[in-house]
Amino acid sequence: NIFQDMKPEEATFCWEMCIDTVLHTDMSKHFSMVSEIKFLHMKTSQDGKEQEVMGVEILPFLMHMADISNPARPRHTAIEWVDRALEEFFEQGD
Repeated sequence: NIFQDMKPEEATFCWEMCIDTVLHTDMSKHFSMVSEIKFLHMKTSQDGKEQEVMGVEILPFLMHMADISNPARPRHTAIEWVDRALEEFFEQGD
């Protein structure tokens, strides 16, 4: 249990962040996520003042980018990862 040494509120926060991050890999939400990241970018550069972006705000987008980046990899690497993903999907069943 990776959360065992955390305070309950910290464990809850981390658990919810993990779930939210994984849900951001859903391609049906791709365009809404693009809009969100554009808004986040605009928010951080308003009035010419740079504002800090928290890691928890950007983490779901990084996970989404990593998830959709496979076709940009070298062909042999992309095929290996597709095979791994398919194997995982079949193991989960329906």
